[in-house]
Amino acid sequence: MNRQEIVAELNAFPYDRAGYWIVAGGAMTLHGVRTETGDIDLGCTRALADRLAADGYPYRLTDDGRRWFRYSERIEIFEEWLYDRTETIDGFRVISLEGLIEMKTTLGREKDLRDIARIRAFQSGKGAAMEEQIITITVKSKGEPCELTDEQIKAWYAERIAALFDPKWGAPEITVDVERKSM
Repeated sequence: MNRQEIVAELNAFPYDRAGYWIVAGGAMTLHGVRTETGDIDLGCTRALADRLAADGYPYRLTDDGRRWFRYSERIEIFEEWLYDRTETIDGFRVISLEGLIEMKTTLGREKDLRDIARIRAFQSGKGAAMEEQIITITVKSKGEPCELTDEQIKAWYAERIAALFDPKWGAPEITVDVERKSM
């Protein structure tokens, strides 16, 4: 879902905006760190969680005893899930970027660590809506064949390409393929 789809989905959400805030990928999208997300995760007050339960929405308890609601296919709601503070974006309360970093640090999954690097890059002005970049390099040579083995060629290129990236944003995934043709 892109920014417009998130806003449309939440405009149709029938509960008072004061009782919830946007976290996770939806927050990253509204902040402009990424262009889209798969779903909308919300944090909510205890009062809204009580109302959701009274309205019959099923929930399960998290390890810390808070309620986790599956409101719809696109919206999940977590009771009192907030780090740092919220900001208002497009008329909705959204967790701050520092709160996102704290939340994702606590979760500690590989995808959260990638998101933290993406948020930090965004904060440093390295570009809005960072997305995966795929760079393809083709090398054509004439004359004698290269005497390096395919593995040596792959290692040589991987090492030099990796050196182009700032390690504080995480190591890039580098795949080098070698195809040799006779001319």
